[in-house]
Amino acid sequence: MDEPIAFAAPTFVWPQGARIHVAAQEVRCRDGVGGAVLGMRQLFRAFGIPCDVYALRADPDLEDLPIEQLEGAVRPHDLLIFHYSTFDESFPTATALPCAKWIYFHNLTPTRFLRPFDELYEAGYQTCLEQMRDFDRWDGLCANSAKSLRELQTLTNHVVPKRLGVCPPMLDVARWRRLAAEPVDLPESRTLLLSVGRMVPQKKVEDLLSLFEHFTADSALLLAGWAKLPRYEEFIHERLRQLPTSVRARVHILDTLSDGQLKTVYQRASAFVTMTEHEGFCVPLAEAMHFDLPIFAFAEEAVCETLGGAGRTYGAKDFPTMARDMATTLDDRDGIRTIVARQRRRLVEIEQRANGAPIWDMIAEAMHARAV
Repeated sequence: MDEPIAFAAPTFVWPQGARIHVAAQEVRCRDGVGGAVLGMRQLFRAFGIPCDVYALRADPDLEDLPIEQLEGAVRPHDLLIFHYSTFDESFPTATALPCAKWIYFHNLTPTRFLRPFDELYEAGYQTCLEQMRDFDRWDGLCANSAKSLRELQTLTNHVVPKRLGVCPPMLDVARWRRLAAEPVDLPESRTLLLSVGRMVPQKKVEDLLSLFEHFTADSALLLAGWAKLPRYEEFIHERLRQLPTSVRARVHILDTLSDGQLKTVYQRASAFVTMTEHEGFCVPLAEAMHFDLPIFAFAEEAVCETLGGAGRTYGAKDFPTMARDMATTLDDRDGIRTIVARQRRRLVEIEQRANGAPIWDMIAEAMHARAV
């Protein structure tokens, strides 16, 4: 029997005839922003609240509306939730709309990561900072983590809405139990190290390769994700070509997995590893916890916030030392059980906050602000 989604119920009565509009520049199924947008829509519709999603770009099979239709669809008694993570040409129009408006802030990737691979990003980043000066014209703002909120306040010199909060992205890790596993070809190595996520510069895929060089021949590295920037993709492939042939042969890029195949990969993996240096929340960490994979991660601020003391983190990228520690830990069954038990407790804590309750609190506050 399918396990129901444990959404928190709203603590208020939604006004008859009002709608919630959720907007984002880009909505993709396997992306942090896209997952948060679609999770909100699922939450609202589960309780009978009309909700539409608007996007400039989206996966072709998603039920979304062109962002150009947003202005004509919004009415004064509606609510707009605008997901912001980069310069967005529709943001000025959204700012001028007459309804209650909240920003959901994901994060803004620093230019130092993108500069070598995207010559246009720096100009877009500066334009984004200019747009963010208008954040205080909105009724409120929620960030996907406390780290993202702190980062935002620094970027805007605290020119932000008066109403601020932290709303973790909607998580439905139970969906993996409802989803049927599908076959996928995987190596028969004794140790399968898994990393899940887009192959973008801030994720530091090259550091995963440098770390993996120090693992023994009975291990394999599984990179489950797709490249978004052609120049970074070429950079990673060049780094692969620099590896010894015996190491390169044990690196597997899985960039066309279905959700069912990804479930199989999670089930077969020995551990989850990430060297990311910039995150807002990092949903794959919660997924790894769900599959009882011991997590090994660089101690990036948002990663540490999401882990909440679970997993095993490293404050410096000393790859030989990290590899030895990981190998020793993976050979210690009692130690793995201790790590997994702590991760299970942490996942319960995360799910208690990522069930929609903070979003309902945000909406209740927006309704109250408009009523007074």
